[in-house]
Amino acid sequence: MAGIRRFEERIPTSIKMQHVRYQYISTKPLTNMYYNGYGSLKLSALGFGAMRLPVKNGNDAEIDEEEALRLVDEAYKAGINYFDTAWGYHAGNSEIVMGKALKRYPRESFFLSTKFPGYDVSNFGKVEEIFEKQLEKCQTEYFDFYFLHNVTELNIDRYLDDDRYHTFSYLMEQKRKGRIRHLGFSCHGSLETMRRFLEKYGDSMEFGMIQLNYLDYEFQDAREKIGILRSRSIPIWVMEPLRGGLLAKLPEDGMKELEGLRPGVKPVEWAFRFLQSIPDVTMILSGMSEMSQMMENIRVFDRREPLEENEVETLKRIAKGMVSGKIVPCTSCKYCLAHCPKALDIPSFMSHYNETSFTGGGFISAMYIMSLPEDKRPSACVGCGSCEKVCPQGIRISEKIEELDAMTAGTVKAMSGGRRGLRRRDSARTSGPFRKRSEPPLPGMLRDGQGAVRLQDGRGERCSRSCQPRGLPDHDHRYERLHWRRVPGHR
Repeated sequence: MAGIRRFEERIPTSIKMQHVRYQYISTKPLTNMYYNGYGSLKLSALGFGAMRLPVKNGNDAEIDEEEALRLVDEAYKAGINYFDTAWGYHAGNSEIVMGKALKRYPRESFFLSTKFPGYDVSNFGKVEEIFEKQLEKCQTEYFDFYFLHNVTELNIDRYLDDDRYHTFSYLMEQKRKGRIRHLGFSCHGSLETMRRFLEKYGDSMEFGMIQLNYLDYEFQDAREKIGILRSRSIPIWVMEPLRGGLLAKLPEDGMKELEGLRPGVKPVEWAFRFLQSIPDVTMILSGMSEMSQMMENIRVFDRREPLEENEVETLKRIAKGMVSGKIVPCTSCKYCLAHCPKALDIPSFMSHYNETSFTGGGFISAMYIMSLPEDKRPSACVGCGSCEKVCPQGIRISEKIEELDAMTAGTVKAMSGGRRGLRRRDSARTSGPFRKRSEPPLPGMLRDGQGAVRLQDGRGERCSRSCQPRGLPDHDHRYERLHWRRVPGHR
């Protein structure tokens, strides 16, 4: 197939010998890979995402390095030439492992991307320090592609305030120096947030990444986001093509319908073929943690095979069935707004209720809520019911806002004190199970030597840290390393 880059002629013998321990001596591609043009470059249509690398003992921070290198080797051999990582993936270790893995190959034979970690607003003002560290961790002198990452309601004002934080201007300077070859952005935010970002920086953005799959095409306004990027001639990078694995296993009735169209085609292929049907898509990133999973993905990309119109409509219909019963039918008519005594953004709340209810959690809605003043959050709803009297859809709005607050409260509390949520400032622990240091712990709670409150998870292993159980019988316990856990039975 035209455009296939065969790397075996460019790999030094010393690098080939390093593959002996994995028995990867042959460097012939395992399958053909089709490529998309990007200016004068040819990018593999499938990109290797390093957000879900194999780990040890279920610990996201402890990457199984040997297995991760095997995956990279197989991906490279199969013709994948685009590798994506980020500052925060695997608690900061993804960039390190990818640097080790790719260092064994000629630098000009692959494309490497990483991202400014805008999801943590404390990183604004530290762009130079972070960028220099990323180069060091990835063992490279430049990045082929670099993202202003995760543009959302929470951080949009900081991204736009370049006079204060210098994020954009610094990265543009690195581009002029050749340390960034192409600069773009990724967006988890609303249409309005994306528009605000592009109004200021759109002329400088060379690519844009959005969450895109046949479920989110309507559900997360991906169709409208495609239109915005298309109007500015910005090529599209895709994240979450399988919706975190959700689209790899479809309901039985949906599979029967697809089987009638293309017998034997698996859900994963349907998801990727849908994306191949969108001409604006240049790069599809997939996080792959298992060899079988990766090889299944690679086999789909031996050719570009867009779907027929009736097949696309069938997928959309299946997607609608997947979310029905789990979401509210809000049409964003906005009749409710004039009747809310607290002036809350009810349509946005309903949109985020749908996202959180369907997904079962996640950070998108939590980040949105964190961007709001306290008196404009779901918790500010007084439950007066005025909005419900004018809702054409008859939605129990007050009830759904209360549910949204309950579903996101834990994530908001965890994220508001730092990404890892392990040690909180005392001022953040003011109610519920997360209390101030001066207060006695609730039943089921423990303190460590630094005064941070942590919770039992009941797995019967002794904590590796010094802790001070108070009012609890002797017992074995351990703490959740990355997230707060609510006390079992706490109300």
